[in-house]
Amino acid sequence: DEKKFKIEKINTVKVQNHIREIPTETLKLVAIAWVDVDGDDDCGFSSICRHDAFPGSDVEYRQWCEVQSVDTNWSCSICGHELKYNCVVQDTATGLFYDIGRDCCQNLQVLQSSLGWLDSKKANAAKCVAAGKKAANARRAGDVREAEFAIAKPEIGAAFTYAKSFPNNHAIWHKVAWAITTLRDLRSKVRQYGSLSEKQEAFALGLHKQAVETIEASVNEVAIREAAIAAGLRAPEGKQTVKGTIKSIKWVDSDFGGAFKTLVELENGTRVYGTLPSDQHENSAHINGTWVTNKAEIGDKVEITATFEVSQKDTLFGFYKRPKFKNADLTARINA
Repeated sequence: DEKKFKIEKINTVKVQNHIREIPTETLKLVAIAWVDVDGDDDCGFSSICRHDAFPGSDVEYRQWCEVQSVDTNWSCSICGHELKYNCVVQDTATGLFYDIGRDCCQNLQVLQSSLGWLDSKKANAAKCVAAGKKAANARRAGDVREAEFAIAKPEIGAAFTYAKSFPNNHAIWHKVAWAITTLRDLRSKVRQYGSLSEKQEAFALGLHKQAVETIEASVNEVAIREAAIAAGLRAPEGKQTVKGTIKSIKWVDSDFGGAFKTLVELENGTRVYGTLPSDQHENSAHINGTWVTNKAEIGDKVEITATFEVSQKDTLFGFYKRPKFKNADLTARINA
């Protein structure tokens, strides 16, 4: 048994040291990788492999990412020691990749010129790991505060759970977005401080009630929208011409002085939002320091030629830019 153990040990060392059989002049540094703490699992900690490509090794780095799926052995292919910061090298003659520790890299003349880069990246990686652990500890502390608060205030805890799990791509997200995001903000305060004021607690319960009532009152609308999405209906995309009805017009301030914005419901039931062209209004009233009067009106039938983009949160909603409007109703009023 002792002899068998020695043979197995020799074989293990041979596998670990197989890189010594490769001519070192064919080795090239590809990347440095390290284990970071993300904190997304139930315990607050989760190991994630992060990595950075060595300058001039972008092609080899992409190959490594594809072949290795950014996975490493976390042990040195020369000495067998476990690694915290893994130097990824490639044998350019065979295309194979190996994990080597920084100290072993120092003993390979072909890699010595890259030691300065490795040291700087190792320092940055250490800071990243420390920051990740600090953030993970903060999340764990937040979990404790939130759990204790939920025991003391179960109704508000349920409201926070509702807001946390509410999907941002919900069919009527636009109707409950403010209530849900405000609830999430209050939840973050509990995670940070462990408590809320009496007014904030009442406010949270009111927001939750408002969101639930809005959802319940919109069951039919949700069903219609979900059916439309299932049928493949989407807001327009790319440059094209569409027809619709103006549903709202409002002045929106900006760093450039502001502009009129309009919401248009298209013939297929989707909606788009963007700037109302200047030829749809004229200067005649004082608004926010500028004399403007709306010429287009809610209910006008318009034809829009513009470049459209579908919202990432709602495929039935989009935005447009560089628009040109044809407004037959406005033309009729002008000529009347």
